[in-house]
This record gives sequence, C-alpha cells and structure tokens, in this order.
Amino acid sequence: MRYKRIQNCLFLSGLSVFAQLYLFQPLLTPLCTAFSLTPAESSLAVSFATAGMAAGLFVLAFRADTLPCERLMSIALIGSAVLTLLTAFAWNFPSLPAMALLEGFLLSGVSAVAPACLDEELGPAIIGVSISLYLSRNTI
Repeated sequence: MRYKRIQNCLFLSGLSVFAQLYLFQPLLTPLCTAFSLTPAESSLAVSFATAGMAAGLFVLAFRADTLPCERLMSIALIGSAVLTLLTAFAWNFPSLPAMALLEGFLLSGVSAVAPACLDEELGPAIIGVSISLYLSRNTI
C-alpha cells in the first residue's frame, strides 16, 4: 500500500511539474494579443521557465542529498503553485517571464530529488522499477 501511495504521489507531482512548466505554451497567441508582442517575444514565457528549470536542476542536483526530499518537493510544488496563480495577475509582459523563470527554478526541486527520494523510501530491491515508472509516467 505504501509503495502505491508513493508511486501515485510521484506521478501527480511529475504531472504538476510539466503542466506548470509548459503553462504558457497554449497561451502564446493570446499573449501576443494581450501585450502586443511578436510570436518570438511571447515564447520567452516558456523559454524562461525552461531556463529556470535548467538552472535549478544544476543547483539542486548537488544539494539533493543534504535536504529532506519530502520537504523540498513540498516547498517546490506549493511555491510554484502560488507563482502560477500570481501569473494570472501579471501587470505587464516582463513580469511573466520573470515569474516563469522563478517558477521553473522552484519546479526543479521536484525533478532534482525525486529519484533520491525513491531510493530513500523504497530501497534497492525495487528502485529500478520505481524510477522507470516515475520517468515513464512523466511522459503523460
């Protein structure tokens, strides 16, 4: 039962990470209209989120073993959810990529520690299957 609960939590957290990371992808055309942007300019919202994720992974990958994984993942998911809600109230376009950059950095907290968390919680007997399930579920 515990194994299934851990797997379901990691599935939902992975789903949340990718949903928030690519939040602006379907909104690029409305962003062009709302802020009088070119398509290339509007795509900065997605690019900055991805850059934030890359920077966060670089920083947090070296810290994953020193921080409690449940705590880091909780902070990352709650903080990014708050930022996602704040993007609805963006007053100008430069604030959107800035929030997306920070959101991507926060979201990397989940991706950086999820495999380490699985190893901690489940042990070596089923870690290979668990990480495979985690990665394959992220494709959804």
